[in-house]
Amino acid sequence: MASESISSAYHADAYLGIDTFKKSLEEYERLKAINKSSLYEESLASSSIEKDDTSETKLLISDYDNLRQRIRHLRDWLVEYTKTNQQLEIKEYDNAPYLAALLHTMGPDKGRKIKHCIVNTSLYIGFDLLFDTALVEINSNESENMKIAGSGAMCRYQKIVFPKVVRYLSTDMLDELMATYRLDETSYTERCVTVMQIMYIIYECIGGRGDRWSKLIMIIYTIMSILQTGSLIALHTQKTAFSIHYKSDITYTKLNNTSGFNESSSNGTIKSTKRESKSHPESKVRDHRNILYQGSFLHQFVREMIPYGNKEAIESANDMDPTVLASIIGGTGLSLLLGIWADYTIHTSTEWIVLSWILSSFLFGIITYFSMNGNITSIIPLFLPIIAVPGGLTCVLAATIEGYPKEHPI
Repeated sequence: MASESISSAYHADAYLGIDTFKKSLEEYERLKAINKSSLYEESLASSSIEKDDTSETKLLISDYDNLRQRIRHLRDWLVEYTKTNQQLEIKEYDNAPYLAALLHTMGPDKGRKIKHCIVNTSLYIGFDLLFDTALVEINSNESENMKIAGSGAMCRYQKIVFPKVVRYLSTDMLDELMATYRLDETSYTERCVTVMQIMYIIYECIGGRGDRWSKLIMIIYTIMSILQTGSLIALHTQKTAFSIHYKSDITYTKLNNTSGFNESSSNGTIKSTKRESKSHPESKVRDHRNILYQGSFLHQFVREMIPYGNKEAIESANDMDPTVLASIIGGTGLSLLLGIWADYTIHTSTEWIVLSWILSSFLFGIITYFSMNGNITSIIPLFLPIIAVPGGLTCVLAATIEGYPKEHPI
């Protein structure tokens, strides 16, 4: 829904876990402006390029490598600053500072487009498995059924990356996000159509013929179109989804004792403290090629749990933002207020048809919201669209025909 997209765009930093660093980044820019010759980009770039003064040929680095160095430099600064000034302890496996540094270094325009790709759930992890039977209890998509780009596009399986989990990806995986801004798609067609709709509705309401209650339907649809266009401006769509290749375990040497993991072994794999799952005999095989095993990062990720022992579950792709509920109530209230302009005192058949359409749409929206959030488990929500959609179309057509002025023969 449009309201959910606008809300997601507004709360993007909070979803990504980088809102904590907003003031730190402002302070960073202030200090950099005061003393550009200090520990910022210039000194970093010069020290990186001139590594060997005795060599006749200086080391040349690409813009991409230089950008990564700047991101890492800013990440280190953010970690140190937040520890010193905000008394925040950042876990080793939490790469939120790196994500914040990456988005800031990319600039406001590109950084915003990267955020849109993440928040719009257009980001996936692509992976292959030693044993396909390990997917018996795991819900994932197959790449051949998707339109997708990125390093993970050639993998067999894809799993959506929810915004709350992006901060836990490795820095090498986060680096691939720098290419996602190229997938941003800003459509001007919807804007032009919306402007034309507004002009037509103004003409119809001022000088057009017909019952005001039938015109009210056009006004409501135009408002919905405006909101939809506004959501596309607030949260851009992408030309295609983007996939990052997950080819090895995300491992760290220091983990929280409550996370349910032992310290990484010498070969860089995290071993679960729990017994291996008997339902998957293949999970007992542990080598560098086996990335999905009991308790691994990928195992928690595909089961839609925030990794490293955090008990919080990731929001489902079907869960609706509370803003949606507010928009349903607010939209119904606005429609009823517009009925004052249409005149509640005339009591025509068109009035009753339009009011039935508004109230039934409200009921359908409420039931859909609570059923998508798991509060309604009956089979009624499954059959409701079969009744609501044809019923709504019937009301719209009936109100249009009934409210249109009838010509009387002379």
